[in-house]
Amino acid sequence: MLRLNYKSIILFLLLLVIFKVIAMAVTTGSGGIGGIFAPALFVGGISGVTLAKVVNIFSPGGISENNFALVGMAGVMAGVMHAPLTAIFLIAEITGGYALLIPLIITATISYDIRDTIFNTELYDKIEIPELMHSPPAIISKDENMEKVLEISEETESWNLPVTDNNKYTGFISRSKIFSSYGKLLREFSDD
Repeated sequence: MLRLNYKSIILFLLLLVIFKVIAMAVTTGSGGIGGIFAPALFVGGISGVTLAKVVNIFSPGGISENNFALVGMAGVMAGVMHAPLTAIFLIAEITGGYALLIPLIITATISYDIRDTIFNTELYDKIEIPELMHSPPAIISKDENMEKVLEISEETESWNLPVTDNNKYTGFISRSKIFSSYGKLLREFSDD
C-alpha cells in the first residue's frame, strides 16, 4: 500500500515536470515572457525530489529529498543558463552553508558538460542576421498624434512600432503603454 502511494507521488512529480517544460516552451514560443531562472529552479527542484523518492523506494537507508532538490536546482540551472559556477554558489548561499558543495560541483559539471555535448554552437555560423531581420509594418513619426498612432497600430496589427525623428530611430511606442497611459488619464479625470 505504501509503495502504491509512492508510485502515485512519483508519477505526479514526473507529470509536473513534463507539463512545466511544455508550458515554458509554449509561453516562450508564443512570444510570452516567462523567464528561465525560476522555471529552471522549479524543474530542477522537482526532478531532484523525484530522483530522491525513487532512490528511497529501492534503498533501505533513505536519502534527503531536500538536498536532492537543491542539487537538482543547481544541475538544471547550470545546463539551462550555461552558468555552472553561478548555480553552485547560488545554491550554496541559499542553503547558508557549504555542506552540499561537492554534490553541487559534480552535478553542475555533469550538467554543463552534457549541455556542451548536445548544444552545437556551430549552428550560429549558419544563420545570417538578414535572415532574422524584418522591416516594421509602419514607422511612426515623433510628431504623430495619438489617434493616428492607434489607427496605424490597429491597421498593421502591431503592438510595438518604431518611432523616428528626422528619419532617425529614437525608440518605439507600445500599444499596451498607450492603453495604460490612457487608463491612467481616465482615472485622474474621474477623480477630479
